[in-house]
Amino acid sequence: MPPEFGVRKFDPAEWPVVASWIADEAGAVAWGGPWVTFPVDQAQFERMIADPVRTLWTPTLGGALAGHFQLATDPRRRTVRLGRVAIAPELRGRGLGVELARAACDIAFRRDPELHRVELQVYAHNAPARAAYRRAGFSVEGALREDVPVGDALWTTVLMAVLRPEWEHHTAPAA
Repeated sequence: MPPEFGVRKFDPAEWPVVASWIADEAGAVAWGGPWVTFPVDQAQFERMIADPVRTLWTPTLGGALAGHFQLATDPRRRTVRLGRVAIAPELRGRGLGVELARAACDIAFRRDPELHRVELQVYAHNAPARAAYRRAGFSVEGALREDVPVGDALWTTVLMAVLRPEWEHHTAPAA
């Protein structure tokens, strides 16, 4: 992990910056799934904040806003869903996605000792994100083939997860 990498609770005043990273319909769906519409406006964002199962987080680099992610808790399933992941456009390709995913799992598993899994959905064509999640310890569990319409295309959703025992093994210090 870069020594200047950190994570803090999301400050709603930063929403306009995150929204500026979403340039079109494809970007909105890639960030928020098929339920998010472009442009991602303040009303959609406020519904996210109001959702009691969702917490919003800010990855930082040198203390500055570097990304965004959300964790949605499902206590009955003992699961947290990592979603709405974004890295600032100027910082992409620097390995921050791996650090973001690791930090999200760390937050989720440390916050809830009963939690058993952290899961996510990523689009099949997003090879850099899928690779980052694998490096962070996630495994592919399956796919929903051509399930999300975006313009004239149908995107395939890949389901990935990491279980607590896998996470503990993945993060255990080397002997």
